[in-house]
Amino acid sequence: MRLNELIGIKNHPIGKAASEIKPAGVFDKVFSSYDPGSMENLKDILRGYGWRDAGFGYYGMVFKHHQYPYVVKVFVADTAYAEYFNIIKDNQDNPHVPKVRGNFMRVGDRGYAVRLEKLDPLFNQRDPIFKKYIDPRLPQAFPSIFYENNEQHLKRFWPKLYDLYQQIEGIGGVQLDMHIRNVMSRGDTLVITDPVAL
Repeated sequence: MRLNELIGIKNHPIGKAASEIKPAGVFDKVFSSYDPGSMENLKDILRGYGWRDAGFGYYGMVFKHHQYPYVVKVFVADTAYAEYFNIIKDNQDNPHVPKVRGNFMRVGDRGYAVRLEKLDPLFNQRDPIFKKYIDPRLPQAFPSIFYENNEQHLKRFWPKLYDLYQQIEGIGGVQLDMHIRNVMSRGDTLVITDPVAL
């Protein structure tokens, strides 16, 4: 099944399984905001349509299919990501945000789904892709990009990344969650995928 614009997903088995994702139990809250068992049901159904797990986080999971140029992110009650999604939508000309295909859509009482471009993972803090974004006088590892003393380097050479980071810092009621699993790449361009948390 091609999740084209997610049309009709609510009445499809995928949509029904997504709508049945439950809140985390007492012991699950350390690992996720959703009940892993109810997410397993969705994963099983998606696998039947050729979709595979591509990543996971506290609030949701990402699925990919070899035939389609996008991934589907299913998440639960992540208002921080919803805030960042608005920035993504408003900045589609910025190479440092994921390209969006359609809007995110409500699925069930707590769930949402959205289609995003496929990106490449970065596997460690010292990936060579980070070097160009970091002043050579600073540690050549991912967190250095957003050090205060790297600000002038970003402003001068990577103004769109600098502007994006300023917008991220302006989101109220969230904390920065910048780590290696929340950044990816498009070729040799750094893409910020999910930089905030509640």
